[in-house]
Amino acid sequence: MEGFTELLPDEIHEKLLSALNQKNPFRSFKDALEGDDELKKDWYSHYNGLVWFRAMEWLHENAAEKV
Repeated sequence: MEGFTELLPDEIHEKLLSALNQKNPFRSFKDALEGDDELKKDWYSHYNGLVWFRAMEWLHENAAEKV
């Protein structure tokens, strides 16, 4: 999440970073995305890309060789 905030303009970066420093960081981050559909779309695209990359990395490291 912090990596994503670093890609954004300062004002938005500070807003989301502040959310991550709250008592419930995940909930606060999600709440900070509300009301900005473009930012929310960008976050989920970024997140899904990371999940896909990590899955491919795991497969590469752990998948059995083809027979």
